[in-house]
Amino acid sequence: MADTAAQSLLHDVRLPLLVGRDRELAALRTALAATLAGRGSLVLIGGEAGIGKTVLAKVLLAEGVECGALALVGQCYDLSETPPYGPWVELFEQLAVEPDGPSLPAPLGINSPASDGMALFARARDALVAVRRPIAVFLDDLQWADAASLELLRYLTRRGASLPVLFLATYRASELTRRHPLYGLLPLLVRESDALRIPLRPLDLRSVTRLVADRYPLPEIDAARLVAYLDRRAEGNPFFIGELLHALEEGGLLLPSDEVGGAWELGDLARARLPSLVRQVIDGRAARLGEEVRDLLAVAAILGQVVPLGLWAALAEVEEEALLPVVEAAFDARLIEVADDGASVRFVHALVREALYEGIAPTRRRAWHQRAGEVQAAIAQPDPDVAAYHFQRAGDARAVMWLAHAGSRARALYAPQSAVDHFTRALELARQFRVAPSLSMYRERGLAHETLGEFDPAQANQEAALALARSMGDRKAEWQATLDLGQ
Repeated sequence: MADTAAQSLLHDVRLPLLVGRDRELAALRTALAATLAGRGSLVLIGGEAGIGKTVLAKVLLAEGVECGALALVGQCYDLSETPPYGPWVELFEQLAVEPDGPSLPAPLGINSPASDGMALFARARDALVAVRRPIAVFLDDLQWADAASLELLRYLTRRGASLPVLFLATYRASELTRRHPLYGLLPLLVRESDALRIPLRPLDLRSVTRLVADRYPLPEIDAARLVAYLDRRAEGNPFFIGELLHALEEGGLLLPSDEVGGAWELGDLARARLPSLVRQVIDGRAARLGEEVRDLLAVAAILGQVVPLGLWAALAEVEEEALLPVVEAAFDARLIEVADDGASVRFVHALVREALYEGIAPTRRRAWHQRAGEVQAAIAQPDPDVAAYHFQRAGDARAVMWLAHAGSRARALYAPQSAVDHFTRALELARQFRVAPSLSMYRERGLAHETLGEFDPAQANQEAALALARSMGDRKAEWQATLDLGQ
């Protein structure tokens, strides 16, 4: 069982992403050894997109599984605007199906609202405590996590040393502006939980040289040419390096020699019509699959990093069966991965999806987002965060209603800061689109502020709800607003 889990975690790990990371891997192994001995910790791995954060974490998780630890993975997503506790919901769903998992309900469920945040956090901790072996928890792309998920991470890691749980989290440092929730939280995490921060930097020339020497037995002069080419084009980004090497092999410029001994040959790199940006490398690979396949992959990129086949087919207005050859071609081209149940696909890297997404003309992109919002709204149990995101991207006034729905869900899940953010955005767009705001937007935002202990804005929102109720002549709403104000 452990072997299978470890192989699953490592199936997409590629050599370029692991070269030059000996020091970082040693630090991670020390943290893992402490967890296996009963002392948990938090490790934060930061760096730019494609620098190898996720792969480094997966290597450690696989080693943990080999040593008997339970690996749990929670992913944060950009395009679908990770819902409250999104990565934790994903993570605890994995715990619920473990043969030796605790026999208690998942502490975090989309349809299981909590009346008290601390009680919910305590239930999450109890679920981890109930597991009778060390645990490695991996939260990927923390820069896209919602505020509620970050607070739960803070709560759990503050007491982390007393639990045999290793918390691994990756984040893109370049996306942390001063207004980002994670920006201010990182110092607190380090201080409160004695977290280890591992900044991943671009590979130096020595590491790129080692990579080429280990992988390609080239004559010395050709090895030097290839190293210079990779260093100039990829600037030390392991993902870029891997993609450029793959493109050279596909283009017939880097091939095994016919001579005995396993030597390789390097062609004229001036003939390699490859730009310096990985987006263009990916575009070139997608273009080789044909215009129809590329266009359908662009439609998938509208939906996000993980793409359910049913939604993809509905958005593209084709039958699901028509997508199967597209999925097979894109999988062979290493652009997507297919879920074990075959019901969804995932772009192999955020940069792949971003490249396809940015290649869509802005006017066409808006139209696709509008259609995606309508498709999401029409399903049996629509996700309000996803629908709101697409309608916002489309510049469609329906975003106001769906943002309000997302705010209500966030408040029901005891994620008050997320609720405030959603209702604030809904009210901003209501003014922009000249849509009349609803009483509930002010009232629920006020209640969320009250939960956060922010009483001045709470009162201001309830006063706005009262004034709106009076202007509408709605006596019942006026009475409710008066009660909320305590008048």
